[in-house]
Amino acid sequence: MTLSYDLVVIHSASDNAYSTHMAACVVPGLPFAEALYVCPVCPCSRSFFAACDGIFLNYNWTPLHLNLSRQAAKERYRDVFVGVDVFGRGCPGGGGFNTIEVSASCMDLLV
Repeated sequence: MTLSYDLVVIHSASDNAYSTHMAACVVPGLPFAEALYVCPVCPCSRSFFAACDGIFLNYNWTPLHLNLSRQAAKERYRDVFVGVDVFGRGCPGGGGFNTIEVSASCMDLLV
């Protein structure tokens, strides 16, 4: 079975089904458990992005990562989802009550 086949099965089971990929790459030589969680849509995640309905970026992004992802996604830029950590762990803005500001900056950069 392939990811493309799985997507066909998921979509045939429900009109509301949506498949996303967590932007991660397995680096040769590292154990699978130590996948590299990348932020931007990049060459190692592009094939997964192409096969799925969307991609979810880790919350350790920067404005540069969002710009690169938007450029790489081209017309599918609305299929790029961005993580925001309300506790501020590695996320711009520090979390907490600044979450709304970070969310707004995501919208500005991706829309």
